Amino acid sequence: MKSAIIFFLFCIFKSYLFAENIVEVSPNGEFRDLQSARDHIRKLRKIYPQKPYIIEIREGVYKLDEGIVFGRFDKNLTIRAAPWEKVEFLGATSLDGSRFRPVEDENFLSNLVDKSVAQRLRVYNLYKDGKIDLGKHARHAWGPRLEPPGRVPPPRLYKEDKRQALARWPNYNEASPFMLYKHYTSEPRPLRGYEIKVQSILDKTSILGELTLEKVIDPGDAFKKVKGGRGGTFQVAFDRMKYWQDVENIWLDGVLSSTWEWTYNRIESVDLDKRHITLAYPELSAICQGDSVRLPHFYFENIPEEIDQDGEYWIDRKNGLIYFLGDEDLSGLMLTTLETPMMVLKNTSNITFEDIIFSFGRNHGIAINDSQGITIPSWSKSPPTW
Repeated sequence: MKSAIIFFLFCIFKSYLFAENIVEVSPNGEFRDLQSARDHIRKLRKIYPQKPYIIEIREGVYKLDEGIVFGRFDKNLTIRAAPWEKVEFLGATSLDGSRFRPVEDENFLSNLVDKSVAQRLRVYNLYKDGKIDLGKHARHAWGPRLEPPGRVPPPRLYKEDKRQALARWPNYNEASPFMLYKHYTSEPRPLRGYEIKVQSILDKTSILGELTLEKVIDPGDAFKKVKGGRGGTFQVAFDRMKYWQDVENIWLDGVLSSTWEWTYNRIESVDLDKRHITLAYPELSAICQGDSVRLPHFYFENIPEEIDQDGEYWIDRKNGLIYFLGDEDLSGLMLTTLETPMMVLKNTSNITFEDIIFSFGRNHGIAINDSQGITIPSWSKSPPTW
């Protein structure tokens, strides 16, 4: 009898030792987030360091205010959604549609270029529940030389799964009379050589929502030759800048040199009388000095005065306000706020994610460093069915 009891206890112990322990996460359970489940398993690993574990997550949306880190104490781990349940990690702040209010700031309304939208424009106090990180716009461009290491994009607004437009000019779908399809030359002369072939292509080209420059006044420094340096100045055929109250917070998005040298550059100053625009930072090859096709095309964004289409917004970072122009249904609006990767896997191994949705955020979904045996199943064929 005694031997039988000992054998029975041994079987239970053996079964416990080699079984995969499952720790459940649920909105109303003992462990309500992935971090607490991870920390619980770390304590268990002090007794059984090599034992595999499963974190099974029940249905729900789990908002992340900071990234979750898995390191050398988190090996041999599966993180999965419970069968037939939808699990989503969210790197954004959901905006309550009922908290949008009509804009009463007369000064703001009077500066709108299109005043017909004033009655439909709405504003939301992002700081009502405490301050959140609204980030900032930053200089970046094509290639590693002009892309700051570790740059994190500013928050972006989404309605359901569709990204909304930061207030801009021209509008993204607008055919601008200031978009001329002509190969740029630094001096008036007939086109020659490959330029003629390029022009034959440009004659058949259409780019909506962008415009070009008339001539270069000062190309500025070429960053690839002089790090730092001066931004250039160019002349335009329009005077739209007369409506813009804060030109130093307006950004140019487009191409100013060779066709592949995309740029995101800030306006430093505007000379309205001469229609000159000076940029804050130098271009990689200087303005219109690239080695290949030169068809400058760009638009300007982050301009509150230019809110005039449904889906456009602007963020007042000083006062924590977001202005938005949309239809009557203001549900489903999300502002990306998480500035770190959702998951960071570092110095670890044998971690698997299964059937989990990673939504929005301002950084990577999953960052993997110095790790191996990491499995993230692809949904390229079909996503899970809930």
